[in-house]
Amino acid sequence: MSSTQTQSTVKIYRSGQFLTVSPPCVELANLRTIRHTADPGKPREYLEVFKIMREDDDPPKMMFLAGLLPVILRLLRQAGRSVTLEYGVTPRTLPRPDRDRLRRFPVVDESVLQFVRNHERGVIRIDHDCVSAVKLVAQLAHAFPFAQIIVVGVGSEVTKAFLDQLKEFLPGGEVGYTTGGFPPYRRVMVCSYIGLDATRCWQADIVIAIDAIESLGRQPFYWIQFAHRARLFGVLNIGERLTPYDADGIADLFGFAQVVVPRHGCQPRPVVVAMTKINGGRPVGQHGTTTELLRRAIWHHAVRNRRIATLARLLAECKPEAIAARYPDLAGAVKWINPGRPPKVAVLVETVEHALALSRTLPGWRVVTGSEPYLSELPESDCQRLTVPLPLFVPRIVTSAGLTSRSLADMDIVIRAGGGWGALPVDPQDNCVSANTLLVLDCADRHHCELRQASRRRMEQYIVAGWADAAGNEELDPISEYIRRRPRSVQ
Repeated sequence: MSSTQTQSTVKIYRSGQFLTVSPPCVELANLRTIRHTADPGKPREYLEVFKIMREDDDPPKMMFLAGLLPVILRLLRQAGRSVTLEYGVTPRTLPRPDRDRLRRFPVVDESVLQFVRNHERGVIRIDHDCVSAVKLVAQLAHAFPFAQIIVVGVGSEVTKAFLDQLKEFLPGGEVGYTTGGFPPYRRVMVCSYIGLDATRCWQADIVIAIDAIESLGRQPFYWIQFAHRARLFGVLNIGERLTPYDADGIADLFGFAQVVVPRHGCQPRPVVVAMTKINGGRPVGQHGTTTELLRRAIWHHAVRNRRIATLARLLAECKPEAIAARYPDLAGAVKWINPGRPPKVAVLVETVEHALALSRTLPGWRVVTGSEPYLSELPESDCQRLTVPLPLFVPRIVTSAGLTSRSLADMDIVIRAGGGWGALPVDPQDNCVSANTLLVLDCADRHHCELRQASRRRMEQYIVAGWADAAGNEELDPISEYIRRRPRSVQ
């Protein structure tokens, strides 16, 4: 391969669910994934993502799943390669949604319709408790009345139940079902993966996997590859936490685009995130329990609390220039501060102990808590600083128990001072409402190894939630995160 590695021009041919790269490139040789195992002697395996070396072709080629196209383009361009992109079989253009047929739905999920129309592949994240995947498919069938749609799942019970519910929204003559064999063909087919061959999947315009994770199996993957010109989408629950192996597989097959549907007719409130580094101060040490570590490294860490309190005051006073000067890593985020009025700022902590420690450096800020049972045991001086949720917004320090999605709706800026896990419970907004963007400022702790890992996990959850980088950097870009996760060496 050494002779081909020196060539600067690379040709990428995209056709169907695959793409080929010629000549083979060393920059793409490290596209591996990790699968954890139950073997204590070998707790993880390093496997290549779907990649085929076709040395017998002239010229030799590398073949990948089409979902990796943005990753491959970025890796090659970062290496200084000149890339030419050619297309073979690709999805047909979908027309604008048919509004007349959509009138039968009291609520229309416009974000899903536009997502499917504008993307060739992607993930549809829904809250299974509030959102029906059947209704989403029915809306797509009515919005694009000439599109051939296939809904595929594992097991006859799941697919049959989906079919029965779908018939409530579509005429019986438009919906078909199969788990194999060759039934009468219909415009909308519900089938198992082995039944894809009988649905003329090579003619389908849209293929939707009821469960995106199930589509990563060997048999589902084998049949999906024959949907040459279909737009390919997988459904995932909003709260689904994926293993690194499954996350890589979904990115390879469905790409990196996603749409989030928290409730029918609603969209997530737009959120942007910026991280500010926290280091310095006394050494934290490695001894003690988790609670003792948090008390030393977060709750009562003088340098950390002082930086957070100063940032909170500057935000409440609406001084973006001072923030950019004092916190250079937040300089790109101050553009989200509305200079026309003081922003509504809240500092989010995990415990009352941390809230009280911060309140001593933020006079006039109220502490909002939940119904923690030990509050009655606090000294009277501390109890006076605690309050139930306030009717009017004033600068506040909020514990996680006192935080709700409704209280977040009142805030413009949240400083996440207490660490914690996952994204925040942001309340969805109606599609017809112009939602104002929530700015989240998080702490990238560098003064302890466990805190560094927690910061990285929170950032990964922000990416899953679809939150953007407030400074416009690539730190919260899912493509950059995918590249960062590649194992550097085989162990």
